Amino acid sequence: MRSSRFFPLLTVVVLAFAAACGGGESSSDAEAEPVTLRLGTNDPSDQATAAAIEEFARQADELSNGRISIEPVWRAAGDPSPDDWDQAVARMVVSGELDMGLVPTAAWDTEGVTTLRALNTPFLVDSDELVEQVVTTDLADDMLRGLDDVGITGLGLLPEGLRHVFAFGEPLVSPSDFAGATIRAPRSDTVYALFEALGATVDDPAGSDFDAAVADGSIAGAESSFARAASLPGERLTATGNLTLFPKVNALVANGAVFDALSDDQQAVLRDAAERTVSSVSAGATTDAQLAQEYCETVGGVTLASDADVAAFAEAAQPLVDQLAQDETTQAVIDRIRALKDEVAPAPAVAACESNEPVAPSDVAPDESGEIPEATYTRVVTREASLARGLDPAIVDELLGPDGEIDIVLEIADGRWTQYETRDSGQREVGDLGTYSYDSDGRWVTVSSSGGCRGCIVAFEWTFADGVLSLALSPVDGQLPYEDDVRLMTEGDYTQGE
Repeated sequence: MRSSRFFPLLTVVVLAFAAACGGGESSSDAEAEPVTLRLGTNDPSDQATAAAIEEFARQADELSNGRISIEPVWRAAGDPSPDDWDQAVARMVVSGELDMGLVPTAAWDTEGVTTLRALNTPFLVDSDELVEQVVTTDLADDMLRGLDDVGITGLGLLPEGLRHVFAFGEPLVSPSDFAGATIRAPRSDTVYALFEALGATVDDPAGSDFDAAVADGSIAGAESSFARAASLPGERLTATGNLTLFPKVNALVANGAVFDALSDDQQAVLRDAAERTVSSVSAGATTDAQLAQEYCETVGGVTLASDADVAAFAEAAQPLVDQLAQDETTQAVIDRIRALKDEVAPAPAVAACESNEPVAPSDVAPDESGEIPEATYTRVVTREASLARGLDPAIVDELLGPDGEIDIVLEIADGRWTQYETRDSGQREVGDLGTYSYDSDGRWVTVSSSGGCRGCIVAFEWTFADGVLSLALSPVDGQLPYEDDVRLMTEGDYTQGE
């Protein structure tokens, strides 16, 4: 369901995958009844994982000649999510409430699966190329096989990105910085054990509880990636760029009984579709160093730990590595990953950059400062004008409601923006808010800190003359074209004043 709030502006930042594929039709394919499989994730549809799910669905549809349909279930565990949201989705697949799921590998160690823990061995998998080698070789099958013990069939491992620590205050660059600190991380026994080995406490608050904990300083940092760090709250955000904890990898899985009930050809289609999706995701991945550069331009800063501190982190984590090695299967996987690591080139270094500070107020004209004057701006959106722009009538009617008209109020000040909607009834709704900055091309770049697409980044070409601010969406590399709802809610002329 679409929302009339501002968050469509910060719509999905996703990857576009392309893979040549085809499939013939066997006699058993022709006889099999069409099947629809519900695939759950606790991510919303505006996260990059959505592109992987949609690619898998496309591949399954094409390879089966339309006889296998994949129905994504976004926010499968509910919104707001439970504390162990990844595990909640995993349990839904185990119970058969969901036919399939996309669940982070780190989450499975609380559910009795040990064969995936090697991926979270501290500081072991530290490059995108190494991740690709792990997920595209038979090593992936060996790790996924452990899911059989809990009634799950593993189909593939989809990389999402390397994970780092992001500090909300002072940078976290040595083990001593973690002592007594609280770090936010999604639930995982292995991940939690790493931070506890560094002397930290781990928690996983969500929504407003997370925001409040960051604001009052009770949470010092979070485990995240450069691609997702924009969703983190706080005025100041600093990553420790050369401390790669582990990769985030998502397991594409199916309920074992559901999978076994499919025909041999249907099972083959799903495995083939999964393999092609893994190849597409791996081939289309942006490197960690590139993501770090984009993060520096729009979100926060990057600091680097000294060589001595990097060694100290490894020493502090060694007891956990030794504990993992006590499991024979886990140790065998770790050894194979180390062998692969010796064969791949080192990852490109992540460069340091200064943490972004809020944009200071400025009273100078935009042609001198290159910045939008801080003020309140209003734009009237009508059905007639929206249809004249060629926008989808159904979307126009849904967003404008029975009045057929809304006022958009945009407040820009002190490095932050807020947007509201007002209607004839006098109702005023807070649409979204976040931070902003200007890139090297002078574009106005906004980052959402709340709302339905928290953390999404959108750039605008803009002009300001005679009290009128004109905004036009400017595509960011890697994004798909903006949809009509985003254009309707954001593009146009705003008059200074409310």
